[in-house]
Amino acid sequence: MDEKAILLKTIEGLNASIASLSATNKKQAEQNEKLQARIKELTAQVAWLNRQLFGRKSEKLRAYDPNIPDLFADEFAGLQHQAEKSATKPLGRLKRNRRKYGSRIVRTEK
Repeated sequence: MDEKAILLKTIEGLNASIASLSATNKKQAEQNEKLQARIKELTAQVAWLNRQLFGRKSEKLRAYDPNIPDLFADEFAGLQHQAEKSATKPLGRLKRNRRKYGSRIVRTEK
């Protein structure tokens, strides 16, 4: 065998190795994507179970979906504006009313 034949066999062997490694790489990439999706699913499941176990039982939390329209957005916007407006209004002075059995603090309007 001459050097040319040896080099051709080596090249053919390397090409076969590259093809098998490419196929293995593709399979592992697909498997990695599936495992990432499974991790995301299980993480959401654990979060839900933690809310059920340690959260308040009266809370009814649902997953946030931006595609669902907010029916009360206009009403809450008005309330938020009203709350911001009243937050800037100064509070009155504190005045202590003395009674026979104790005292009560009353806020008076300016």
